[in-house]
Amino acid sequence: MKVLSDDGSGTQLFLYDNTTETQQVAIRSNADSYLNGGDVGIGTTSPDSKFHVAGTGRFDCSVYV
Repeated sequence: MKVLSDDGSGTQLFLYDNTTETQQVAIRSNADSYLNGGDVGIGTTSPDSKFHVAGTGRFDCSVYV
């Protein structure tokens, strides 16, 4: 795991696969962020699709699916 402080482009967090040293997660406060592989869950610890929300949500903008 690497955490980089603000270098003018925002704070950044990178997570790597220990075996292949491939970057799997990039979270940036001021740029694009991504997850490579697996499913993402909000309100659940066992998501069964790429993006699984358990509960209600609120959007203050248009949502396209």
